[in-house]
Amino acid sequence: MKIKYANDKSIWNLTEPAGVPLLVSPLLEETGIVKQGFSTKLGGVSKGDCATMNISTNRGDDTESVNENHRRLEPAIGVEARKMVYTNQTHTTNVVVVDETNYGKTMPETDGMITNVPGLCLVTFYADCVPLYFVDPKHKAIGLSHSGWRGTVNRMGQCTIDAMKKAFG
Repeated sequence: MKIKYANDKSIWNLTEPAGVPLLVSPLLEETGIVKQGFSTKLGGVSKGDCATMNISTNRGDDTESVNENHRRLEPAIGVEARKMVYTNQTHTTNVVVVDETNYGKTMPETDGMITNVPGLCLVTFYADCVPLYFVDPKHKAIGLSHSGWRGTVNRMGQCTIDAMKKAFG
């Protein structure tokens, strides 16, 4: 399935690699430096309020279910779970630079992350907030930010761009 603009340009493709539904942006893929996928709640093993594809450790979900969901997501997006770095979002405009020393960690009070480390996977979480993706093909850097209404009012997009300019030129 493809979700398209009025000009027939595909903006999201629904794929199901390894049995995990993902929305993939062809525009980001075309950069040649980004592997990405926006997961849904489908394809995992979590139960109850977290059913089924919950990858967050702070929602009261069973740890083994979260770990299994990570194992399922790994082949779907082609990134090792140990190389994922997570936000602990607090509706701020805090943006951090992450690298290999952050593998497997959750960044406290952070709504945006930027990196230029190949293979490092930025992971953020959304309900009714906006995901902001950033790609700098010249410097081979990426960013991913969470922007709710507070982030939007406080210019989270600009904060992320400013952080990328400072860190990567």
